[in-house]
Amino acid sequence: SAALFGLAHLYQGRGGLIGTMLLGIVFGMLRIVTGNLFVPVFCHTAVDLAAGIAGPRFLLQGDSTPKP
Repeated sequence: SAALFGLAHLYQGRGGLIGTMLLGIVFGMLRIVTGNLFVPVFCHTAVDLAAGIAGPRFLLQGDSTPKP
């Protein structure tokens, strides 16, 4: 399932594929260890929120003009 999770993010390039696959492994392990699907779903949400908040800062670094 981690490989499929990574493939779903292939549009992000090789780094996105590998990073997302590793996150998928961690999320899967969290599901197995806790026995609860809510824990990895919460972690996925936290990762998405962090990327949404911090991502634009890195993408716009050195350029004050917002990108469409």
